Amino acid sequence: MGTILIIKGADFSENAVAKEQLPYSKVVSSVFLKDGQKLAISGGVIKADSKVIFDVTLASNSSTTWFIAVGYGLSLSGSFAMSRSSAGVLQYGFKKSSTPSYAGSISTGRHVFDITRTSLTVDGVTKAEGEDFNHGDLPGKLNLLSLDTGGNLQHKFHSLKIYSDNGVTLTHNLIPVLDLGGKACLYNKVDGSFIYATDEESLDYDE
Repeated sequence: MGTILIIKGADFSENAVAKEQLPYSKVVSSVFLKDGQKLAISGGVIKADSKVIFDVTLASNSSTTWFIAVGYGLSLSGSFAMSRSSAGVLQYGFKKSSTPSYAGSISTGRHVFDITRTSLTVDGVTKAEGEDFNHGDLPGKLNLLSLDTGGNLQHKFHSLKIYSDNGVTLTHNLIPVLDLGGKACLYNKVDGSFIYATDEESLDYDE
């Protein structure tokens, strides 16, 4: 029988190996904007057959704020957007006109939104379904935690998944990280790309 060598304190687990290969230094709980910052994905990621799952902590705001939108808000016909107004009203959807769709009120705090062109689910509860919001593919950039009407935006981003082919193909799986230089940004686990604030400065973040 051969000799069994035991090395005390050694970690041969999958996590230990993966840690050495990670392209970022740390995953953080959430990122959020500093004054004047915007966070966006380049155009064309939202399609008529897209499914979007967005995990965000909603803060109280003095005016209507968009926490995910193609374009800069629901004033754009045919846009895709979700927002929470100062009164707590949730607006959402692929829109066919400048009139937004509503799904009742929603509280501050952390929520998970699952939206397709025909349905909206919040925290596992269906809020709306049946209406077809399809307005074709949307070439505009996808703004995350963007602000439409001014005010202090402190919504916190936890994760975002975008699927094409009606929820079959995962194209974006974004998580908040610190890059190897310590700058807070988003990392796409699908293609290994990083997404930074438009001013290229570090986002604020929670550990």
